[in-house]
This record gives sequence, C-alpha cells and structure tokens, in this order.
Amino acid sequence: MVDQKKSAQAKQQLRNSDGTYANEGKSSGMPTGDILNRFAQHSQSNTGGAPVETYEQGEKRMRELDQKLIDIARKEYQERKFGPDDEGYRVESGLYVSREEFEKLPELDRNRYIAWGNDCMDGNEEDWNDPQQMAELANESAEDGDAEVYLTNPELTYTDDMDYSFGEYLESKGCNPQSAEEGANMALQGHPDLEVTGNTYPQVWPTDTDNNHRRAKLFYLGGSKGWRVTFSDGRGDVNNTVIDYQKSDSGSDYYDQTNTAREAFKTAFDWVEGGNKKKR
Repeated sequence: MVDQKKSAQAKQQLRNSDGTYANEGKSSGMPTGDILNRFAQHSQSNTGGAPVETYEQGEKRMRELDQKLIDIARKEYQERKFGPDDEGYRVESGLYVSREEFEKLPELDRNRYIAWGNDCMDGNEEDWNDPQQMAELANESAEDGDAEVYLTNPELTYTDDMDYSFGEYLESKGCNPQSAEEGANMALQGHPDLEVTGNTYPQVWPTDTDNNHRRAKLFYLGGSKGWRVTFSDGRGDVNNTVIDYQKSDSGSDYYDQTNTAREAFKTAFDWVEGGNKKKR
C-alpha cells in the first residue's frame, strides 16, 4: 500500500474445511497495547501517547508506518511465525503483522492506520485527533467488505516459495494435494530453516546442509491409511513411522486429510530440525 491505494481485489481468501474458499474472518476489536515510542511525539494524555497533529502530518506518518509494518510482516513471514490458530493484521495482500507487534502502537495510531489504510478518511480529516471518532471509523472500515486492513487469521502460504509441487504423485495415491499442502503449511510454523522438496513424494531438507545432515521422506499410503515418514541421518534411512489417518466427527474427508498431513509433516519437520548442530 506504500504510496498507492491497495487493491481490494487482491485480498487473499481462506479455505473452509472442505477446501472451498471463504471470506477471511474479521474482528473489529481493537485491544489496547504498549506504546511504540518512535511514533509518539507531541502527545497529550487523552491520545494515549499518540501525537496531536494535522491530518497532513498524520498522513505522511502513516505512509512511513505502513512501510515499517510491511517490513515487519515480511520478517515474520520469513520466520514462519504464524500457525492456523494465530491472528494478525492484514497490511497488504498476503502480508500480516502479528497482534503482538501491531498492538505496540498507541490505540489511537492503530485506529488511524486502519481507517487510513481502508481509505475512509475523506471528509473525516477533522476527526484525526479524536480517539472516540477514530475508533468508530476504524471499526466500521474493518467490517466493510472492501476492507484492506483488518484483524484476521493469516493465510499460510509458506510452501509457495518451495520447489515441491503438491500434485500428480499425491493424486495418484488418493490424497487431495490441496489438503496435503495446507497441512504442510500448518506444520511449518516455527521452522524457518526447513524446506519441502522432491520430484515425486515430498521430502524435507534443511536449508543449511553443512550443519544438518538429516532428511525425511513422506509417503502417502493410499485411501484412509495415513502416511509413512522415513528418517535419514545423511548416510541412509535409520527408521520410519506411520501416521495413521485421523478420522474426525466432522464428516469432511478434506478436513481429515489436512489434519493427517499436518501431523505427518510435523513429525518430519521435528526430526530434521533436531539435526541442526547450531541449535544444540
């Protein structure tokens, strides 16, 4: 959004349990947080540490803040910070800032940024220093169907940057590739030094092969039989385990395949991560 209006059409969509897309869940609650000192100047008590300024000054500061938040979002993505149960503030298509980071801003500045980012300040410039009015504008704009900035569950797309294609091999084994990829993305939370690769079946490799010689291979067993995960220490296969198909009461094969894949990939990731000599 830096210096240009964000496209509402670029909004990412989340999947339902059956693999279809749905609108991202939004929450307009704006909880209070700590003060991000570098954005607090010329403050007065009723602004909670946010500066009192003209709208023109504020708009310039929001552009600067926007870039800082995008930089934070990119860093958190690289760290694979988000899991399926986390919430974050959408700041750009595919980029989210964690609640922890975003809510370091004074509450007034949070509301200013949300209202400004959702292009609802035209005609409301005189409310810029009014905490109550800005809270109302932020809440209303975040609930709008064309909102660009709002609290939501981030879409997990870590595997988009990897060279493994969740497709033909898995389909041939009776596994929905989309559910397998979604499960892998869920399991990648907190594992920035691992990647999924392979030409047929998925393999897990470390990004730093000099300090970690472990590998893992994942084989879908077909139907509702789950996955077999084979472990290697770099010299050869040393063990394997079977992750049984996790049947739930949801009645959704997609949901069950996703959760089973999540557990299988988590098992593989944990094994390979454990071989990182730098973390011992």
